[in-house]
Amino acid sequence: MSLSFWINRIKIRRHHLHHHFYRSIILSSLFRSNLSTSSTSLSSRLNVFSGVVSSTSSTSRSSATRLISCSCYSHSSLPSTTFSFLSPPTTKTTKRVVSKATNSHSSHINNSTISISPLQPPQLARCSLSSLSSSSSLCPNHFHLVATTNSSQLHTANNIRREHFITSTIKTDADYIINETIVKHRFRLLINFLISWKLSRPPPQSLSFLFPSLSSSIVVEKSSSPKTLTTGAFHSLITKGTAGSASSTSRSLFPKRNGGKVASLRETFSKRFYSSSTTTTTKIMAPIGIDDKTEYDYDLIVIGGGSGGLAASKEAAALGKKVCMLDFVSPTPRGTSWGVGGTCVNVGCIPKKLMHHASLIGGEIDDAHYFGWQTKNGEPLKDNLKHDWSTLVNYVQNNIKGSNFSYRALLATQQVKYLNACGSFVEPNKVRIVHKNSKEEFLTSRNFIIATGERPVYPTDCEGAEQYAITSDDLFSLPYSPGRTLVIGASYVALECAGFLRGLGYDVSVMVRSIVLRGFDRQCSEHVRNYMENYEHVKFIDRCVMKKIEELRKSENGEAPLLRVTYQNLETNEKITDEFNTVMFAIGRRPCTDKIGLDVVGVELDSKGYIPAINEQTNVPHIYAIGDILQGKPQLTPVAIEAGVLLARRLYADHQVNCDYINVPTTVFTPIEYGCCGYTEEEAIDKFGADDIEVYHQYFTPTEWKLNYYDRPRKPMNVCYAKVITTRSIDGDPRKETLLGFHFVGPNAGEVIQFTPFPLKMKATKADLDALIGIHPTCAEIFTMLPISKRSGKEATQQGCCG
Repeated sequence: MSLSFWINRIKIRRHHLHHHFYRSIILSSLFRSNLSTSSTSLSSRLNVFSGVVSSTSSTSRSSATRLISCSCYSHSSLPSTTFSFLSPPTTKTTKRVVSKATNSHSSHINNSTISISPLQPPQLARCSLSSLSSSSSLCPNHFHLVATTNSSQLHTANNIRREHFITSTIKTDADYIINETIVKHRFRLLINFLISWKLSRPPPQSLSFLFPSLSSSIVVEKSSSPKTLTTGAFHSLITKGTAGSASSTSRSLFPKRNGGKVASLRETFSKRFYSSSTTTTTKIMAPIGIDDKTEYDYDLIVIGGGSGGLAASKEAAALGKKVCMLDFVSPTPRGTSWGVGGTCVNVGCIPKKLMHHASLIGGEIDDAHYFGWQTKNGEPLKDNLKHDWSTLVNYVQNNIKGSNFSYRALLATQQVKYLNACGSFVEPNKVRIVHKNSKEEFLTSRNFIIATGERPVYPTDCEGAEQYAITSDDLFSLPYSPGRTLVIGASYVALECAGFLRGLGYDVSVMVRSIVLRGFDRQCSEHVRNYMENYEHVKFIDRCVMKKIEELRKSENGEAPLLRVTYQNLETNEKITDEFNTVMFAIGRRPCTDKIGLDVVGVELDSKGYIPAINEQTNVPHIYAIGDILQGKPQLTPVAIEAGVLLARRLYADHQVNCDYINVPTTVFTPIEYGCCGYTEEEAIDKFGADDIEVYHQYFTPTEWKLNYYDRPRKPMNVCYAKVITTRSIDGDPRKETLLGFHFVGPNAGEVIQFTPFPLKMKATKADLDALIGIHPTCAEIFTMLPISKRSGKEATQQGCCG
């Protein structure tokens, strides 16, 4: 049979399934084995996958229950797993039954039943299925028949859990399951799960129902009259025979732990899988992860107290889980530290936006006399005002401290245990906590979320960098006025800091090794640079790298120090010296994943220290990651918050929504702001080809910039810019031109670009955009009137104002 045939069969069977699961797992089950196997065998296997038990032999039909072991095999150099499966109990009913009381579904086919309950996939083992079949003769090397027993002795919930685990694994889109990268990730995850499970002590109880035969130890028990789940009921479960059977030997359903104390294992099993003192009831137990008793100190430990960690902690606590959040900030080389809230609140988005706004106020004061504002003696405001750095820093820090306090109060209100301490893994489910006073303690948890964020880096080939230079972590609490400042780097952090410092009146230079705003649209990035250079008078030092920093004068009495810098031109190799009061590095950031013991538990990192993950799941099943430390994801506060909330809901509530990392808007808060969402022009060309995209654009002037623009050097005519990237229609019909990207350079870019993810996600067209009636006069209305394309070659400057 062809591969496409089986893919189509999977698609046809999808309507039998009701709950989403990680979707790459089935690949090893269907396509890893030899496709030359008879169609009858493959059909039988596929029926099992689809939730339909269609036994091919009378022998297998007569067996009420079959246990298949969860053991790791090697086949064609690819790891896979067959795991515990209970074929459904016999029944005389043949119609479909839906129980509203338990929210479960039962399908009765061929005198067999399969029950499905709404479990939480992230709490389950992410394992690969191997060639399941109702016939033990099919692929026998992948089967291990452990025992058969009368299904009446098995708790309904246990049966449902196994069956649902198997059927839910195959709800998938065919184009997703054949993605090689995802499949390899799942195989790695499988092996790490098995390793971490075996290392756990005791094993995760919520997953133990999947592992009935990991141990080959022999359990010898005599039957007795069961009161709760004593010898008789427990023995009947693990041996061939009926309840109360006096069979002498069997294979244990659990790994041998606690010195082989069967009584302890029996007690655990009784509490978790039986709800009746003498007989098995039909009550469906709570889904895994919901109201689930745990032997650990916490249900969830979050390592990192930034925006993502806070969001995940609060959401998990709101869902009734016992949560601990660890937050520790290593001081910078200059000694700067801060409280809970992470980069955004303390040394990122919030103080940056406040200082950016302060610089914009300065610009408005410069322009105030054009709008009639002046001092009482008739002089322009700008000639009678100056900026005080210490006042700004004081108010900004007060705002930050207020946020720190409110976060801690909120955590306490929501019963999240907050520890201002450093945590690192020592075992798969245990972390060592080191407090500020060097006191150590150990905590255990069923699940972990890593949300440690990033920190700025210093160059390794610049003498004196860490001793005398600062980073953005230090800038917002700098105890002295920056004075003449050199910013090294061309990232958005570098340009934003350089921009607001220049707006506050300081002499600012930016040293660029290659290009500015790498990863953003090139045309818009250069437009931002040109504006800063030509109208804000920020100096750019191109194609140079720092070599040495020396201190000529220390900072005293609130005065800035004096530093001598030596840098080298990469094209001429010339070494140049200059003097600055402040040198700030903004050359990149590194993920904080190197000191939390991830190597101990086997969490994979890429070469730069970022964590590869699919839907925030690392390669270790009970460890998740969110925020800036994720490989290849947008490093933005709202993204981390959304990922944290949705992850907590998937873990502890009946939610299946994953974080959507596509078409996330962002803004660079430079003096002239730049906001964007979707494809850059370069990305669109690479994806679709230059001949298959269209770019509509226009330069324009905001209405509030038009008073005496010729005398306002910071706000010239037609310096703002907007463009929309679409697919190209051969006949020029805008109804066939799908929107691909929005780009805006101008005031309030963040507010303007805020709406753009919606049309991109809805696959709206240029015609839909043209049909909008905007609010006039605003900057955002420019997107509703972009008739000129780059391909046309027409001049794209705004003519007039109204019409």
